[in-house]
Formats: sequence, C-alpha cells, structure tokens
Amino acid sequence: MTAGPLATPPVLPTRDGISIDPGSPFTFAQAVVFNPTERTATIEGAALSPGDRPLAVLGVYARSPRGIAIGPGTPPSGLHPLRGYRLRPGRAVAIVFHLRLSRAGVARTSGVRVRYEVAGRGYAFVLPQGLVACASATPYLGSC
Repeated sequence: MTAGPLATPPVLPTRDGISIDPGSPFTFAQAVVFNPTERTATIEGAALSPGDRPLAVLGVYARSPRGIAIGPGTPPSGLHPLRGYRLRPGRAVAIVFHLRLSRAGVARTSGVRVRYEVAGRGYAFVLPQGLVACASATPYLGSC
C-alpha cells in the first residue's frame, strides 16, 4: 500500500511521554490526519508502530483535533469509533488511543500507522508521533 492523498500537519518526528501507575488507563491523542482532497476518505484503522507487548490497546477512536493531549484516565468525550470513520474533504481528525501499560516497565512506540480508503483504493502511512509510557511499581524512586 502507498501513503496516498491524506496529509498530516508538518511535524518533526516526536515522542511524547507519560508516567503512570501499572495497570492504569491513559489516553494518547497526538496523531492528526487531514483530508486535502475533494473525496471522502474512510479510515479503516490505526495502530501504534511498533506496539510494545506490555502496552494494551483498550480502544481507538476519532475526535475533533481541538484539545488533543496525552494524559491519565479514560478518553475525553465526543469520541467516534475510528474504524469506518468518514473523513470529509477539507476536514481533520485526531486519532485517540485508550491504552494501559499492564505491568511495571517502559513501553515505546515510534509512530502511528493509519490505514484508509479513498474511492475504493486502500492506502497506509505512518505518522512519526511516538510514545514512551513508563509505569513504576515504586513511585518516586527514579525507575522511569
């Protein structure tokens, strides 16, 4: 599959981080996709690339790109299922991951892989926005 017509805001490769308690859910919503075409794109899915094993994906959603962030707890309101999300021409969407680091340790990803379709043709690309999540069994001891 090729990258296709969808675009992202111009960003340098980045990696956001969060320190959390083991087993606590958190939200990662930094990946934004824009449709500059005159056709509707259907998002087929997104995944962390590569996905570390201790990092459990509890859900993947679409949302307005306003107020996107990374933080502890459940995802914000105003979410839509990402699979099948129809991104209209001239619009942008934030991809929201609801995650959990299942055990103490560090999980790293280097980007977000997005799969989508425009006019019956499939495309895929990787946004260079990664994540470092650290869960410490002994808070404040510098293990993260």
